[in-house]
Order: sequence, then C-alpha cells, then structure tokens
Amino acid sequence: MPNNKIDHIEMNKAIAKYQLANERNILESEAQWGRSNSFLVFNSILIAAITFSHQNNVNLPWFFVILLPLGGFASCWLWYRMNSRSFKWIHYWIDSAREIEYVYLKDQTEKLNPVLEGKKIYEKNKSFLNSEGSTNFLIGIIAVIYILFFFSTACSFSKTINNVNHHKQTHWQRNYQNYNDKSVLDRGFPN
Repeated sequence: MPNNKIDHIEMNKAIAKYQLANERNILESEAQWGRSNSFLVFNSILIAAITFSHQNNVNLPWFFVILLPLGGFASCWLWYRMNSRSFKWIHYWIDSAREIEYVYLKDQTEKLNPVLEGKKIYEKNKSFLNSEGSTNFLIGIIAVIYILFFFSTACSFSKTINNVNHHKQTHWQRNYQNYNDKSVLDRGFPN
C-alpha cells in the first residue's frame, strides 16, 4: 500500500485511469461489433437483391444494375475503414491499461495482471484469424462478390449491346445487298 498521501492520490488516479481505459475498451469493442453486424446485414440484403435480379432477369434500369454492385463495394470500403479505425482505438485502450497496470498496479495486484497476462497469451497464440483479421477477411470476401457481380453485369451489357449492334448492322447489310443484287431495270425508275 502507498506510504504517504501523495502515493495514495497517485494510486487512486491510476486506478481511475485503469478503469476508464478498460471501460472505453469494452465500449469501443461493443460499438465495433454492432457496426460490423449492421454492415453484414446490409450487405447480405444487397447481395440477395442483386442475386435475385440476376437469376430472375428482372428488368431494372441499367444504371441501377451497375450502381448496386458499386454501392456494395463502397459499403465494404467504408466498413473496412471503420473497422480499422475501431481496432486502432481498441488497441490504444488496451495498451493504455497495460501501461497503467505495469507502472502503478504491478506490485499491488500480486501477480494478477489481467491485461499484461492477456498480452502474453495473445502474443503466444497470435494468428491471422483473430477478431480483426477474420472481420477484414469477411469484408474482403464480400468485396470480391461485388466485383464479380459488377463484371458479370458489365459482360452482360456488353453482349446485349453487341447483339443489338450486330442485328442493326446485319439488317442494314441485308437491305443493301438486296438493293445491289437487283439490276437498274429491276429496281424501276423513280416516279
């Protein structure tokens, strides 16, 4: 325990900061998972709508069909940016709690240092598919789905435009060929 009043005040400040850092970490973690759940639901609905329109040949305006995958990709980018920023704050609050625990509370807790011990466990079992990595991996998969939808739609439009142009060109060529096959006498004179 602290020996004098200054040590006691410093210890109380450290405990308050430690509690604040842990509370902020918990709040940021909850907010991050809430945002991720919201983005996941939004993207699931959007992918279902795009899939439905592709499978059932729903006649939507071309700009709408192009904008759906682009909007989905933009939401993935926004989700990734928000996710990265949120995890930076989570790491900041965890590191702040570790620092306070190491400097002020190491001797007071008698080998019970949950944040410091948590870091050792994290480093020992570190893998790509931690919560941050797995969330970013999921965002990447959804973004690739939107890219595939976009290119599929672009290829469909390209084929449609080529078929229309080919039909127009073939019709024009057919009429021109028929016109050239007839002799001047067969065509008749203009009245």
